[in-house]
Amino acid sequence: MRQTIRDYRMLSPDDSVVVGVSGGADSMALLHLLLTLWREEQRFGALIAVHVQHNLRGEESDADEAFVRATCAVWGVPLVVRSVDVAALAARQGTGLEETGRQVRYAAFEEVARQHPPCRIATAHNRRDNMETVLLHLTRGSGLRGGGGIAPVRGERIRPLLHCSRQEIEAYCAEQGIAYRQDSTNADVAYSRNRIRRQVIPPLEAINPRAEEAFWRFSEAARQDDDCLCQLAQQLAAQAAAGDHFYAIQPLAAAHPALRVRALQHIAGQEGCPTLESGHIAALQTLLNSQGTTMLSGGQQVVSRRGQLMFVPEAVASDSAQQPAVIDESYEFGGKIYRLSLLSPEEYKKQKNVHKILLKNVCDYAMISHSLHWRFRQSGDAYRPAGRPTKTLKKLMNEAGVPLWERAAMPVLCDAEGIVWTPFGCAERVAFSATTTQMMLVIITQDDQNNG
Repeated sequence: MRQTIRDYRMLSPDDSVVVGVSGGADSMALLHLLLTLWREEQRFGALIAVHVQHNLRGEESDADEAFVRATCAVWGVPLVVRSVDVAALAARQGTGLEETGRQVRYAAFEEVARQHPPCRIATAHNRRDNMETVLLHLTRGSGLRGGGGIAPVRGERIRPLLHCSRQEIEAYCAEQGIAYRQDSTNADVAYSRNRIRRQVIPPLEAINPRAEEAFWRFSEAARQDDDCLCQLAQQLAAQAAAGDHFYAIQPLAAAHPALRVRALQHIAGQEGCPTLESGHIAALQTLLNSQGTTMLSGGQQVVSRRGQLMFVPEAVASDSAQQPAVIDESYEFGGKIYRLSLLSPEEYKKQKNVHKILLKNVCDYAMISHSLHWRFRQSGDAYRPAGRPTKTLKKLMNEAGVPLWERAAMPVLCDAEGIVWTPFGCAERVAFSATTTQMMLVIITQDDQNNG
């Protein structure tokens, strides 16, 4: 274990370590090993055990908790216990007991870790767990990433026992006199992992007694290959980037499928869609060969047009999507450049023919309130354009025949009182008049990079 910690740089002197402790052989061995390491080398900061009571096995679960409490008291390890009715939670969420239990455990570990920053979360996964995980992933049609199994380090999570076999762990417990509990549900083949453990792995080990070790070598190779491909895919995504939310199709379409798929996944993640199903990937690849549109999860639209993919959210409603509108600075939306300029009426008369400024893009600057900012359109947006009745932006776009790919990226200029200007014109409340002394112009030009 010590070598694994060193090889993967799992711990630093400033780290606290939260250890998931169920009471089984794996977690008890891990807790003992980390405690020994802490006492002998002071390699890290505080050590905190966390036990999650799932309330699935009645008195047996209670006995597990009591055992962990007693052991931690004897060993002098601080213990945090969380009790959750996993069965009830699974029923409410519509998720399986295994997945729900996993979610509950990691939520508890992360909660405690946040209280002791910087902090690592240590779990007792071993080589057999990795083999089971790889087989589960393969049965679900996973690719190279799933073949990588359980990573030794993933973010703040560390698995110091991942190189150890179950036999080595049990031998360590016997050698050190470490007591542990047996989970009766491990024999229940109603759980998919248990079926793999009891019905799938034994025939594989009959073929190769060292199958567990072979799966570990395969996982390490798969993780390395996947990491390399992901790095290359990120480079491809950067190469394809052609402006905010725009990506050139040609380099994506020309790339090897393994890189192309990962690049599309990376791009989608950057655009707010971190999870793509196989159907989404297939739809995106279709857009590389033909114009059209598809919808990703969360209302994210992707449009193929003029050699580019454009990612356009259905609606952007958060304050974080706003950006201050500063006079004489340029802003890009949907392949066009927007700039605000201030002129006197006399200066405007001289400039309008040069810049082809339309009357609808002229506002009375004195009538604009503070906090001038740009944003994308939001669901339900409505205002009264100068000289026209109040309408929703959706209706105005329908009447004007605005293409789908332009709608979500439509800029909206607002102040503290609401909409000041859209491509349909300035609001009636800020329309210029004979008394206007200073005009604000919205000057629009084409972004050649995104529309060539």
